[in-house]
Amino acid sequence: MMYQELDKFYLKVDQRLSLVAPQMHHALPLFELIKNERPYLKTWLSWVEKTQTLQDVKRFIREAQAFNEGGQRLTTFLNYQNQIVGSVGFVRLNMRHKKGEIGYWLSKDHQGKGITTLSCFKFIDFAFRELQLHRIEIRVLSKNEKSKGIPLRLGFQHEGQLRQAIRLNQLYHDMDIYGMLASQWINIQEELKREGVSS
Repeated sequence: MMYQELDKFYLKVDQRLSLVAPQMHHALPLFELIKNERPYLKTWLSWVEKTQTLQDVKRFIREAQAFNEGGQRLTTFLNYQNQIVGSVGFVRLNMRHKKGEIGYWLSKDHQGKGITTLSCFKFIDFAFRELQLHRIEIRVLSKNEKSKGIPLRLGFQHEGQLRQAIRLNQLYHDMDIYGMLASQWINIQEELKREGVSS
């Protein structure tokens, strides 16, 4: 897949779960999810407070489509049993330097099922194999222990901490950085498959 085709992205994870490029028909279910889980989501995600109306979600989808098409990002929604339950994607994608930074979030009601870990595994494997990336980063709020578990389970290396790197809910928060190189992934992904992380 060429990066010019990322706006048409689709990746089957298993029989229940797939990663899909944002489409306008996703706007209403995504808005309802955000509205219903706003108190939880805004604890960790800065964009939640600015997403107050259906029009805000539609504007986000249009922007995501444009960035996907341009290859600067790759936003995908998690379609679990025909429900939008979250997102995994590249919040930054630099094809010149062959690197990307992954971001993800998941509905509180769907946590504990391995959805995010499995989705990230498939997404990372796609990025190294199909996009030929050299490096992938994951940056996580230092106090978000659940979210930090994802890169650790996937074999990422903890590379450091950025002090007070993000402002959220009127406070500054530290962020931990995790990294993976393509040369490492070749061995790690086989080990993860043996451990049952992949489907």
